Amino acid sequence: MPDPPIHPLENPIVWLGIQLVELVVVITLFKWLVPAGWSAGARVILVIVIVGLVTWGNYVVRRRFIPR
Repeated sequence: MPDPPIHPLENPIVWLGIQLVELVVVITLFKWLVPAGWSAGARVILVIVIVGLVTWGNYVVRRRFIPR
């Protein structure tokens, strides 16, 4: 019996590529939208929160569209 075709999000190269694109978009928006006058601590906390939210979103998408 042949294996069922894999979903594109199951391919590690595709998944990594999507995450890299997301990271570039987030960094670009961060540099464009966050004022330079903010303290370094506030900027680091904001980056951690944003990366956490993007990671959580990726997890939700992956669990939703890759049934197991």
